[in-house]
Amino acid sequence: MVILGAGPIGCWQAVMCRDRGAARVFLSDVSADRLDLALQVVGRFVDDAWVAGEDNGVGEVMSRTDGRGAERISVAAPAKAAQQAALEMAAKRARVVYFAGLPKHDPVSPLDMNQLHYKELAILGAYGATHRQYRITMGYLDRRKEDLAGVVTHRFPLDRIAEAFETIRSGRGLKTVILP
Repeated sequence: MVILGAGPIGCWQAVMCRDRGAARVFLSDVSADRLDLALQVVGRFVDDAWVAGEDNGVGEVMSRTDGRGAERISVAAPAKAAQQAALEMAAKRARVVYFAGLPKHDPVSPLDMNQLHYKELAILGAYGATHRQYRITMGYLDRRKEDLAGVVTHRFPLDRIAEAFETIRSGRGLKTVILP
């Protein structure tokens, strides 16, 4: 399992993948600082992690899978480069889930459809949840709250909301919470 994006969703997915039996879990991000923060929270669930380089981590995946590629990939980062890299690092008949959209002002991503066709990939989008899935998720969060609590790296009172948004924009944390 390869997770592209070491934010809160990527961290959550690393824990869930390990719980669901993934043999190996890899985590990648374009930011070394964000990746370090994520590994402080979920590092024990991750087998290996790296900063995506010029090839967006494709070479790292191929070297760790003896050139076969990953069987499962989650794109948990709103980036066109990550979307394309997911197709390139996918093994034949892999499953790729796009768990992050793109900005509304630029939502179209050029993807190599030959990767999809010749590798016979299954590509899924994931966004919302049913009521049943929400209940399952809340139960899971309750059971894993100690493992996932560190995802919230910053808490601000409402009167410091400007500072909270600056922290979010700077990328210094994973999840920022504003306390009313």
